[in-house]
Amino acid sequence: MHLKNVIDFAAHNCNHANPAVRTAAIALFATLYKHMGEAIRAFLNGIKDSTLKVLDDEFAKTTVLAKGAFKGKAMKGEAAVEAASAPAASLDDVLPREDISKHLNAKLLKQFDPAGKDWKVKVKGCEEVQGILKQAKMRIKSNGLGELMDCLAKGMKESNKAVIKAYFELLGSLAECTGSDIGIYRKKCFVPMLANLADKQTLVRQQVVAQMDKWAEAIGEHKVIDSLAEYLTNGSPELREEGFAWIIAHKQALAKCEHKDLISPLVSCLLDKTSKIRTQAEEVIIIVMGFIGFQAFMNGTMDLKPAVKQTVTPILQKAKQQCAAAGGGTDPEPVEEEKKPNAAAQKKPAITAKDKLNSSRGGNVIQTKEEKAAPASPLKKDSVK
Repeated sequence: MHLKNVIDFAAHNCNHANPAVRTAAIALFATLYKHMGEAIRAFLNGIKDSTLKVLDDEFAKTTVLAKGAFKGKAMKGEAAVEAASAPAASLDDVLPREDISKHLNAKLLKQFDPAGKDWKVKVKGCEEVQGILKQAKMRIKSNGLGELMDCLAKGMKESNKAVIKAYFELLGSLAECTGSDIGIYRKKCFVPMLANLADKQTLVRQQVVAQMDKWAEAIGEHKVIDSLAEYLTNGSPELREEGFAWIIAHKQALAKCEHKDLISPLVSCLLDKTSKIRTQAEEVIIIVMGFIGFQAFMNGTMDLKPAVKQTVTPILQKAKQQCAAAGGGTDPEPVEEEKKPNAAAQKKPAITAKDKLNSSRGGNVIQTKEEKAAPASPLKKDSVK
C-alpha cells in the first residue's frame, strides 16, 4: 500500500466517532512516527486539536529508529522472490519534495539584507520562510535556495541575539526539509554557524547544538565532525568544549571521518590550558588511534618544538596503551631482523710472513675460531717399532 494513502487513512480515522477506531489510528501514527520521525508531523492535517495533543504524547513516548536499525521479518517462498525483485522505494518516492524557489522572491529576500537596521524585519523574513516550509509539508527540493543561503551565511555574524537565533532555527529547518542535498551548503552556511559555539551565552550555544543535530541527520554525523576540526585549533575554550562534547556524544561516527584532518587539532588540544579540553582530546585520540595507528599521531608531532614534543609524546604513548586495551588497532611493534654474519667476518685471517717464521721455529700458528673449536683428530699409531 502506498505510504501516503496509509497516512491519509490514519488521519481520517483519528476523527472517527468510535473510540476504538480513534485509538487504533493513533497507534498507527505512533508506528509511522517510529520509522519516519518528525517528518510525519507535516501530514497531520485536519486532525482535531484534542487528538493532536494525544498524538504528541504518543510521539514523546516513541523512540525513532535509526537508519538501518529496522530489520523486517524474513520472507520465504514466492513472497521472498517478489520482495527481492521489487525496486526499493525511498521516502522521496512516496512523499515527493516541493520546489519552493518561486516563493523566495526578491521582496522576501530583501528582508534578510545585512545592512538593514530593523531587526524585526529580519525575524519576520525568517518566519515567512518557515511558513513556506510548513506549507510544503517540510519536504523541499534544494534548487532555488542559493540566494537565501547567501543571506543566511552573511547573517552568521549578526549581533542581535533574536535575529541570530531565528537564522539558526531556519538553517536547521532547511536541513530537516531538504535532506542530504543540503550538504552543498555545508561550507557556506553550516561551518560559519559553528563559530557561534564560542558565544559566551549558554542559550546561544545550545541553539547551535540543536541545529547541529538536524544537520547531522541530513548530511551525516561524520560530516559535522569534519566541519568542527578547524575550530578545535583556533576556536575559543567554549567552542572547543562544546565541539568535543558533541564529538564524544557521536563518537561512533569517528569511523567515517577524515582522520588525517583531525590529527593536528587533537595533538594541539593536548596542550590546552583547560584540563577538561585536554581530557576530551585524549578520549577522542584513543578512538581515532584505533583507526589510523600510533605512528600517524607521532608524525603529527614532527613540527612541534622539542620541549613541546617531550610533553605530548608520553600522553600519546599512554593513549596507545589504552587503545590496545580497548581492542583498537595500533601499529605493530617493529620486528628485529635476524642479524646475518658479515661475509668478511667469515674469512680466515690472513697469515703473515711473521706467522710463517714462528711456525718454522715451532711457534704457534694463529688459528681461526672454527679451527680452535674443531675436535682434535686421533693420533695414528707409529708403524716403526
